[in-house]
Amino acid sequence: WQCTASLVRLVCLARAGGPTRAELLHAVKALLSSLTAAHGEDNYASTGLREHASIVQLQLKRICGYVVAELVRCQWTLQPSARQEEDAALLKAIFVLTDAAQWKAAAGVPAASKVCSELVGALVVPQQRGRARTRGTSALSKVRNEDGLFESLRQVLCPTNDFKGAKGTAQAPLLWTLAIRPLTAGFPAGDARQVWVAYRFAREILSIPAVFSEIPDVLRQAVLHQSVWPRVVFSLGTAAQIHPQAFACTPSSLPLPTTASTSASCSGESWLAEERVLDVMCNLVEMTHKTPVAGLQLLYLSALQRLVEALPTGALSLAANKAKIKLLAPLQSPSHVQWLLCGLGGEATPANAAAVDPSKRPGSSQEGGGPLKTQKYSDWTCVYREVRAKRNTAGKPQFTEGVMYLCTVYGLLLRVWPAGNIQMLNAMSFDSPVHVALWAWLRASGLLQEYVDTGIEQQVVGGVVFLFCRCYLHRMMVTDDTEFYDQQIPFPLPHLVDMALMLRQYVNRRFWAGEIEGGSVAA
Repeated sequence: WQCTASLVRLVCLARAGGPTRAELLHAVKALLSSLTAAHGEDNYASTGLREHASIVQLQLKRICGYVVAELVRCQWTLQPSARQEEDAALLKAIFVLTDAAQWKAAAGVPAASKVCSELVGALVVPQQRGRARTRGTSALSKVRNEDGLFESLRQVLCPTNDFKGAKGTAQAPLLWTLAIRPLTAGFPAGDARQVWVAYRFAREILSIPAVFSEIPDVLRQAVLHQSVWPRVVFSLGTAAQIHPQAFACTPSSLPLPTTASTSASCSGESWLAEERVLDVMCNLVEMTHKTPVAGLQLLYLSALQRLVEALPTGALSLAANKAKIKLLAPLQSPSHVQWLLCGLGGEATPANAAAVDPSKRPGSSQEGGGPLKTQKYSDWTCVYREVRAKRNTAGKPQFTEGVMYLCTVYGLLLRVWPAGNIQMLNAMSFDSPVHVALWAWLRASGLLQEYVDTGIEQQVVGGVVFLFCRCYLHRMMVTDDTEFYDQQIPFPLPHLVDMALMLRQYVNRRFWAGEIEGGSVAA
C-alpha cells in the first residue's frame, strides 16, 4: 500500500505537467498488479478503501484521466506502433480500474463499486474546469479532453469513408465494453449523472451509423437490457430540445438537462449536430424495435418527435442516405405500430399465449407481447370510455400526450418521407387500427367537440384529425360495399353519420371561421 500510494501520489499529484509515459506505465502496472492479485489485507485496494477511500478515489481519477489522454494520443492502440504492448496495458488499465469486479481483493465490496462509479462519472460527465488538450496531429487523435470518454471513443469506433473503425480489430471488444460500461455504472438512484451519461452516449455512440451492427454480438444484450436501453430512450424523450440549442456545458450542480434554464444558459456547440440526427433516429428505431419494452412507447414517441423535427431538409429523400433509411423500416412494420398502440391503451396477446394458462396471463408481456387484441371500434370505445375522468397532470384527457406524439411523428413522416408513405399507411390502416383508435379517442375525450363549439384545443385536435383522415382515406380506397354496408367495417354506419357531421363542423371552423394560421391549410 505504501509503495503504490506513494508512487501514485508522485505521478498524479506532485507533477504539474502530468507524468511522462514511462512513469505513467510504471504506475499503471503497479496498480494492475495490486488490484488483480491477492496480496492479503494490506494491498492497495483493501487498505485504501478501508482507511483512505477519498485519497484512492482522487488518485484513480487522476491516473484514469492521464491514461485516457495517452490512449487518445496513440489512437486507442488501433494504429500499429513499436509500443503496441504498452498501449494494450494502458487500455487494460481503464477496463480494470472502472470495474470493481476485476479487483480481486475488493471484488464485491460496496466501497469499490462506488469508487468505480465515480471514476466512470469523471470520465464521461463534462466538467466546468478545462483540461489540457492532447498532443497529436492525426485527425483521429484530435479529441478535446473536456468532452470525455464517449467523445474520444467515437473517433475510433465510428466508420468513415477513409476509416473502417474498430470493427474486426483485436481491441474492438474492449473498446465497445468501455463505451457501454458507463450506462451500467452504479450511480445512486436519482443521481443526475445517470441522465447525463445517457445523453452523452446518445450524442456520441448512438450517432455512429448503423451502430447495432458495429457492436460485438456478445455486448448487444447489455445495451438492450431492460434496465439500460430505457434510460437512453428517456434521455432523448425528455430532452427540452435536441437541435439547435446547445447542451455542451454543464452547470456545477449537474441539473437534469431538461430544464429551460439549462438550455438557455448553454451556448456554442449544438447538443446534436445536424448531420448526426438521422443516424441517432435510425439507431433509436432499430434498437427499440428489437427490444419493444412495455411502457416505453410514450418516451420513444417523444424522442422520435424531437428527432424528426430536427432532421435536415430533404434528409429522407437523399439517395446518399438510402442505406441509413432502411433502418427506419420498423416504422412501416405492423408489429411496431401495434406495439405503439399498446402504449395508448391497446391490449396485446401475450407472446407465449399458447403455453400459458389463460387464467394466469399477465396484462402485458415484458417485451410487448404478440398481436394486438383490440382491433374493433367497440374495443377501443371501451378502452377510452373514461379518458375524460382520468385526466393527466396537465388536466388533459388520459392518453393525450401519447396520441399527440403518435400523430405528430407520423404526420411529419408522411410529409417529409414520400417514399415511405404507402408502407406506413398500409401498416396503420390495414394491419393496425390506428384510424379506429384515433376516432374512438377523439369522441371519448370530447376534444373535437370542444374545438367545434369553442375553438380551443386546436393544437391537439389538428394533428389527430390529420392522421385519422389520412389513414381512413387509405383504408376506404379498397373498402367494398360488403365491408362498408353489410359488415360495417371498420365503423358502424350510425357512427359514420356522426363522423361526417363532426368533420364538416371541424372544417367549417378551421378554414372558414377566420382562424386560419400559417401552415394550417397544408394540414
